[in-house]
Amino acid sequence: MQARLEQEMKERQELGAQLEAERAKRQAQAQRLTDIIEFLQGLGQRVGFSLPPGLLVPPPPPRPAATSIPVSMKVFYFRLCFACMTSTFLD
Repeated sequence: MQARLEQEMKERQELGAQLEAERAKRQAQAQRLTDIIEFLQGLGQRVGFSLPPGLLVPPPPPRPAATSIPVSMKVFYFRLCFACMTSTFLD
């Protein structure tokens, strides 16, 4: 029991370290992107060119992979006459 708890604690610490590394990586990427945007804006101001406003807008969220399709829940029963049913089974 004690070994299992220690193993779970070790796994949690490893996951926490991985999450922290991922968080730091994303923060570094965000900072780098901010620096690039500031550089381009400054360069554009010196040259007399501004960045298009649509360039700095975040992309739209992804569309859902599958859309729902309406399905009719009505069940249709066809009446068959006795002669039709017997001829179907006897033939």
